[in-house]
Amino acid sequence: METLDDLIITHYDQDHVGGAAKVIRKVGVQTVIAPNYIENSSEYEKYTTAMSDTGITPILLTKNMTFTLDDVVFTVYASHPENYTENKDNNSSLVVWIEHGENTFLFMGDAMEERITELMQ
Repeated sequence: METLDDLIITHYDQDHVGGAAKVIRKVGVQTVIAPNYIENSSEYEKYTTAMSDTGITPILLTKNMTFTLDDVVFTVYASHPENYTENKDNNSSLVVWIEHGENTFLFMGDAMEERITELMQ
């Protein structure tokens, strides 16, 4: 693998953004898709510094996004951090729905009750 087309950062907790800086620096990342909020942590700082150093401007989602790679369709559901009263980081997780033929996959990040309720509506 020489390049990575898309890197989706679900949210900025260490267990989800940790290591992203190394991937960005070591692998040619074309696009970074991330939630639209700022985190005050060392892992977030490493991640944003790596993007800056490599000239990557992330797509900070404020609305849902759909794209296709080969025959796989990705829908990334934007979060709305201003709406969450509890577990703001986890509820700010981007949620990814993937369709490939008859197979579907749902990646929820760490979405919790408020975010799940929002998605179900």
